[in-house]
Amino acid sequence: DDVRRENEKRIKRMIAYATGQTCRHVTLAAHLGERLDPCGTVCDVCTGASRQSVVGSRQRTTSADARQAAPQRPAPASEAEAAVIVLDCLRRMPFNVGKTGLMKVLSGSITASVKEDRNPHFGALSGMSQGRIDALIERLVADSFIARGDSEYRPLTLTDRGAAAERATLTAYAAPSSSVPAARQSAAMAKLTTGTSLALGDEGAEGGGQLDDDQAALLERLREWRSAEARERAVPPYIIAKDAMLQEVALRQPASHDELLAIKGFGPTKIASFGDAILALVAAG
Repeated sequence: DDVRRENEKRIKRMIAYATGQTCRHVTLAAHLGERLDPCGTVCDVCTGASRQSVVGSRQRTTSADARQAAPQRPAPASEAEAAVIVLDCLRRMPFNVGKTGLMKVLSGSITASVKEDRNPHFGALSGMSQGRIDALIERLVADSFIARGDSEYRPLTLTDRGAAAERATLTAYAAPSSSVPAARQSAAMAKLTTGTSLALGDEGAEGGGQLDDDQAALLERLREWRSAEARERAVPPYIIAKDAMLQEVALRQPASHDELLAIKGFGPTKIASFGDAILALVAAG
């Protein structure tokens, strides 16, 4: 958001310089923190040469500015439709990108390296939150529609399954918060009430529960996701989530933001950033 706002300011300054009727020397000096008197006889504004092309210039620069970011579109009618868009967007990318780069294109970010002239899906998911897009990509990775590379930037590529996928293949997709079967939720709650897992709010026994095979596999997926997030954000993994937090997720298998919030270490800010992705990984199991 900070980068986007700064870029928008730069664009506005450029447009103001190109279309404004203030002496060019005065405008440039002000940009550098200096003050000058109008030149009077040198620049096109002071000599009147710019007045004939002001209207055309404004139209051109306004159109260029409008192309910098995609207008927000309605959210797709279903997760299956959104998943098809993600896969086709990745298929049409002119070069390999990581998850962050793909999310920028899908959301229509002003900082995306590819715009609508190179990918028709630029801004196609602008009606969805960043968390939902993140969670959907993670789920497609977990379900082997997308492969994540091992190099530093973790590029995403379509698997054979992803390349062959179409909307009919993905009709079973549902929102992450509602895709955990009731039986699985009941089993997780039973573990909490029978003492196999930690009791809610039991801070002293943090990380003390035993994991079965399914929970251990989920914990491994959560750690892989955390490592990828940490690399993309250039931060230590514990900034994303501590080991004890991921172990609690594997034990409790939360199905909603409220259940995730009950785990020590997950506050509103962290859930806003990573909650959907974590719930998607839990649901994908």
